Amino acid sequence: MRFLHICNTYFEWELLQAKTPSLAQAMNSHPVFRKLQYIPLYYADPSDGVLVTAPPSGQWLPRIHLTHDPLPSYDAIIDWGASPAIAAWAKAHDIPYSMPPWECVRAVHSKAFAHELCPLPGSALLWNTSDLEQFKPRGPVVYKQCIEAAGRGLLVNPTPVQLASFCARAWKQGQPVIAQPWKKRLVDFSTQWRISKEGAIDYLGVTICKNNARGQYLGSEVGMEMEPPPEHRLALKEMHTRGFFGNVGIDAFTYDEDGMEKLHPICEINARKTMGWLALELQKRMQKPLSIHFEKPDWTLRISTTE
Repeated sequence: MRFLHICNTYFEWELLQAKTPSLAQAMNSHPVFRKLQYIPLYYADPSDGVLVTAPPSGQWLPRIHLTHDPLPSYDAIIDWGASPAIAAWAKAHDIPYSMPPWECVRAVHSKAFAHELCPLPGSALLWNTSDLEQFKPRGPVVYKQCIEAAGRGLLVNPTPVQLASFCARAWKQGQPVIAQPWKKRLVDFSTQWRISKEGAIDYLGVTICKNNARGQYLGSEVGMEMEPPPEHRLALKEMHTRGFFGNVGIDAFTYDEDGMEKLHPICEINARKTMGWLALELQKRMQKPLSIHFEKPDWTLRISTTE
């Protein structure tokens, strides 16, 4: 079979849109999305195609197509995550594409879903001003939007004015804000999975997440093995019960609590491929432990072995 790869890292951006954008509009909606659309060039089979909005520099084995090009025949589309924009484009180009119901994707990807399954002690969902006024933290707090785009969804120890603006933006979108106590994290890790339409759950591996001091993602390291927390399989089964299928990454971390190491088994659930998934794919091709690192602000990918 021949596949056409579309790397829609604009996934969260599309979740926040009131109307379905065109595929070209979505792929060009942010400089980071334009840069990351070329990621399949690292892992796609040479016989597969890769759809982009502008040709990359250099020579690549996979065949490159622009969004307005005439296309050869492809058996199916491989995405980064579900996308109504891809669905509309695929229908217009008569290429098979399957995705879960969009409202299901929105629900299980939301941090509110992860919070409901496994709340961090001392955390709360803030749906309105009353919830915010009643929340009485005992120390530093991290505020998170449940669906974020372009890295705008995190606020640490804000001023009242900053917090009011942050919450207002989320509430306008019909989303709550999650308030979590700041923890001294010891190890951040992410398990990678695939749920079939029939409900089969495949464990793909685990990665160590490299984050900055604010907890924002910088890169992934692979090469270790571990048994996933049992909460992860339970979450995946619940996702399928609600109608979801596809790739999933589940983030977790250990933290220090009065000198004791504790586990927060579900920090976030990403209902799509992740950079941890990419690191595992690259490891399979290179056959050795490695790390990937993204240099911000332009998200240049660096790959290094860890042997």
